[in-house]
Amino acid sequence: MRKHRYVGLRWLADVAELLRRFQETLDWRYLVTTARAAGLQTLLYTGISLAREYFDAPCPTEPLHALTPSAVRRRLLQSVLTQDALMTPVEMDDAGWTHLAPAEVLLLDKPSAMARELRYRLFPPADRLAGPDRAGNRMSLYASRLVQRTTTLLRR
Repeated sequence: MRKHRYVGLRWLADVAELLRRFQETLDWRYLVTTARAAGLQTLLYTGISLAREYFDAPCPTEPLHALTPSAVRRRLLQSVLTQDALMTPVEMDDAGWTHLAPAEVLLLDKPSAMARELRYRLFPPADRLAGPDRAGNRMSLYASRLVQRTTTLLRR
């Protein structure tokens, strides 16, 4: 799922196809336990529930119920992962910011992973930032990047 960066219908189509192809042999108990241990329970829940909604992918109710995140997190994700948002072409740049970046952070369960992801997206290493003055004033690079990111979110 991270390969597709959780955006667009492509990752949901992949999830739906996996569920169809392996529905008889998936070890749901192992999958749920592993997702929890890795801090990816919300990601797995979201991928499966959206694949069910948009592609009618098969999934037993019990594992999906076991993966269900808090009501607050579900509401936040629903507000970001709308059908329009999933069908909108993704704007990407060298450090991987898209209009769905807030969802990409919300899909992680561990606060440390969320903070690391957010920090990278807002303040990546200066050598990852594009522009002629990469080695110059690091603060101006970060300020410029923060303005660009805020603009991307507000365009939505």
